[in-house]
Amino acid sequence: MSDIGKWASEGDSVSQRVFEEVGLILAQSLKPLLKELEIECLLFGGQISRSFHCMESIVRDELKDITALKLISVVTSIENAPLWGALQSIENNENV
Repeated sequence: MSDIGKWASEGDSVSQRVFEEVGLILAQSLKPLLKELEIECLLFGGQISRSFHCMESIVRDELKDITALKLISVVTSIENAPLWGALQSIENNENV
């Protein structure tokens, strides 16, 4: 995925199309779950986070009608994501 991301960033139209398709499939796959669970924050890590800029517009466009979703972003430190989630729940006075 990293090579295709590099090529897409360099303007290769086939690589860009691959990311558009991947972004569309990803967004369409996540959409029902995001709606059902009223997810507010969608974070991407790993290889997807490194190439997210190549599919960001299609993902955002596909998920724009999910009213609960307030943030779509990449994480730089996926190892700490559970801790940040727990902290957010505590700050919101939710049961953790």
